[in-house]
Amino acid sequence: MSPGSLHGPFGKRGVRAPTALEAARFDRFAIRERGVPEPALMENAGRQAALLIQRLFPHGKVTALVGSGNNGGDALVCMRALAAWGRPVEAVVVGRRPDADPVLHGWRLPAVRFDSRADEDRSMKGLFDGVGVVVDGLLGTGIRGAPRAQYAAAIEAANAAEAPVVALDTPSGVNGATGDVAGSAVRAELTVAFGWPKLGTLVYPGRAFCGRIVAVEIGFPPGGEEQEGWARLVTAGWAARNMPRRDPAAHKNAVGALTIVAGTDMPGAAVLSARSAFRAGAGLVRVCAARQAGAVIGEVPEAIFADAGDPGALREAVEACDAVAIGPGLGHGRAAAQQLDAVFA
Repeated sequence: MSPGSLHGPFGKRGVRAPTALEAARFDRFAIRERGVPEPALMENAGRQAALLIQRLFPHGKVTALVGSGNNGGDALVCMRALAAWGRPVEAVVVGRRPDADPVLHGWRLPAVRFDSRADEDRSMKGLFDGVGVVVDGLLGTGIRGAPRAQYAAAIEAANAAEAPVVALDTPSGVNGATGDVAGSAVRAELTVAFGWPKLGTLVYPGRAFCGRIVAVEIGFPPGGEEQEGWARLVTAGWAARNMPRRDPAAHKNAVGALTIVAGTDMPGAAVLSARSAFRAGAGLVRVCAARQAGAVIGEVPEAIFADAGDPGALREAVEACDAVAIGPGLGHGRAAAQQLDAVFA
């Protein structure tokens, strides 16, 4: 699978993509309304991340950036699991967490702490020298604005490491709702999305910081109406499942006719549009463009060419279709205006 791909157990049924706020609300719904124990969600999240690290990055020491919130708890569970499997680990704790953190279940992990004002001037340079994997459990999904100085320093240290970085749920510094990056942000090679990829990791600029996104199941209950307003990622599996089934004996005029009003200077745009229309299920596609573009548009032999310079032919093509696509390569000049006048006459 390519580094920029998205993978997960939900691909065949479609992927929901909540914002950070929607995901937090669903956490509360799962815990309060469905009785899912909060520690169980953290345990599942951390262990799923550990399993992925063992599978994809099986060699070398694993060092985690650990914040003071739930994302840091996920990272500690991940470190505990890896340590139990014999992997050398270390935690770089930024912010306040108890020495005997309950999520460690009694395990004592090597740790470097930056949890007081006295630590603010300490350099983080070299913290990740020689490690095999860096785990980002610093800030999670709820960040708004730029990370504070100490967190920004930790992020920059992680980005300077030669090792691959694995972000838990959302790379620290990326807004989980909008994808905005206000200051420093972790550049991950892998983002482990708990439950669903967050919307901010699927839109730019945030998407550029996520690398490969793998969605893992951590024990959430069925969502039903709680998820109705969430965005949905259109995957190949979702599209195949929702594509209308065509009668093998159907005539092309019975399954949708499209007219594409295209420009001359960039006829390739019309070619791409026509091919896409056929792949989406259109039965008949007419391309209306200037005659000199006809040779290029002939690259799609299934399409019917109409000379946009002939107002009568253009109107006939528009009247004979079920939908019109206006604009591929059309531009903003006088010829484009004349074509539009003919379409809307």
